[in-house]
Amino acid sequence: MTRKLIISALIALPIFMSITIGCDKKAATNSNFEDGLNHNFKTHRECLLYAVFPLSGSGRDTKELEALAGVGLLSKSPDPHYHGQYFLYSLTPEGTKASDVPEVSGLTRAACYATKKVTEILNFTEPSDQQLGSGKVSVVTYTLKYTDVASWMNDPAVVAVESSTEDLLKKADDDPSHKAQETMILTHRGWRTAQDQ
Repeated sequence: MTRKLIISALIALPIFMSITIGCDKKAATNSNFEDGLNHNFKTHRECLLYAVFPLSGSGRDTKELEALAGVGLLSKSPDPHYHGQYFLYSLTPEGTKASDVPEVSGLTRAACYATKKVTEILNFTEPSDQQLGSGKVSVVTYTLKYTDVASWMNDPAVVAVESSTEDLLKKADDDPSHKAQETMILTHRGWRTAQDQ
């Protein structure tokens, strides 16, 4: 009877260990790094503007704002402080949907056009202590794709002023091995990006 109990325990121990290790959010694993990166990407979408609204502008400085007004994300009205030389650009209801919640500073990430998503963790460095001694860090190399790409990104006026962003999206679509790197920090909630602590 004792021998059967020992054999059962020896069989169960590796299974228990693998389950326990798999549930440890602080372990340096592909799954934990992917979860940490995707958490950051969901809360920090890819956006074109980072500003306080309403935003005042005139002339050549407003090409991007004009394009975003043309697709219904911004409204445009004369700025009363400048007697028709400048215009105020405010978020429309559609523009508010395409924006993150304003920060305490009043700045808003607006005209959010896509969300990054990890497709594969390629490798990561052995976790080591930060120079300032505030925890472990690891540099993670991964591939990504863009999801939930806004249809207004295909508007010709937006494409004309956002050509580098369009090129980035196209490159990621055309090249599934589009690589990126991020330094991950071990926190009480698991592995997070510096932006997401």
